[in-house]
Amino acid sequence: MYKKAVLCFLVGLVFLPGAIATSDAEISMPTAEELLAYVGFTDTETNKVMAGEIVSSDLEASSENELALVVAMLVRAPVSKVLDIVQSGTIYKLNKEVIAFGEIGDATMDKDDLTGLGFDASEAKEVAQLLKVKPGSTFNLSTAEIKRFNAIASRHQSKGAEKDAAVREAINAGYRAVLTGRYKAFRQSGLGGIAPYDRGGGKQGNPGKELVDKTKTYKLMQKRAPEFYHALLNYPHDSVDDIKNTFIWIKQLVNKRPAFILGHRMLQVRPNEYAVSVFREFYVGHNYNSMQLILVTFPVKEGTFVFYSNRTSTDQVAGFGGGMKRKIGGQMLQREVVKLFTTYREALERGGS
Repeated sequence: MYKKAVLCFLVGLVFLPGAIATSDAEISMPTAEELLAYVGFTDTETNKVMAGEIVSSDLEASSENELALVVAMLVRAPVSKVLDIVQSGTIYKLNKEVIAFGEIGDATMDKDDLTGLGFDASEAKEVAQLLKVKPGSTFNLSTAEIKRFNAIASRHQSKGAEKDAAVREAINAGYRAVLTGRYKAFRQSGLGGIAPYDRGGGKQGNPGKELVDKTKTYKLMQKRAPEFYHALLNYPHDSVDDIKNTFIWIKQLVNKRPAFILGHRMLQVRPNEYAVSVFREFYVGHNYNSMQLILVTFPVKEGTFVFYSNRTSTDQVAGFGGGMKRKIGGQMLQREVVKLFTTYREALERGGS
């Protein structure tokens, strides 16, 4: 899960070059020092960032099942170079766990957008688990989605059915229908249209509510960039002309299991001024419930200032012993983020070679 968090930040940047636009909409960008002070960095930590260190810190969680952190760094390269190197494809070398990803059109889902997406022959264990899926935490599925797979299973009850290519394709078609349905519901109703996960025993995972709670922690954005904030919170309403919406799908190993993910990015760029990007995962196949990342970049005299925050909700850190679980999970996440940011910055500063 931890490497994936950083990858989504990087994938977020992939779409920056094509989104550069200008607008009369006002945004009051804070200074690097103001932004760091707002999230709780001490003067010592801020001085370390401005001196060139990559510094990370915990953020106050919005719920008992959330891991939250912030990372800041300077890249001794212009913003244009940051965008160029990302566009070159170097970022994909940083995370070997991504199996595939693609962009979905903003206006509608084309019939070919998810063609071929699914489990392959080496992932028969996932197919087997979906053939017997029930409410719980093995997969993130709604009650209706579980019934969909149960109906498929009722037609394929032979021993070893998961190894049959036709059965695997039936499961894959069912999963593509799940992804399509969730994408369309989000496009129509935003966060309120996200179906909860059926955990069994009357319990639910609620990614829609989690993402609302995460967004409401962005108090500085609400104050300094209210149009962006309201567009983010109220999507698909309150749109702003120069904010670009992009949707992507990802197939990635998460805890050594393939997971299908749907992501939504909102991006505003002013050339030579700033780039603000929020990436939210509104559907995740398993392991964690939802994720929302915010990325701010703008030029400073040393090069480019990069500010990143990550809020990830997972039921694995809730309940008894949750405080210790969150502490351990947060430390693991911070270590992985700093490691990958170091690699990324080195590539930027040497020209991406």
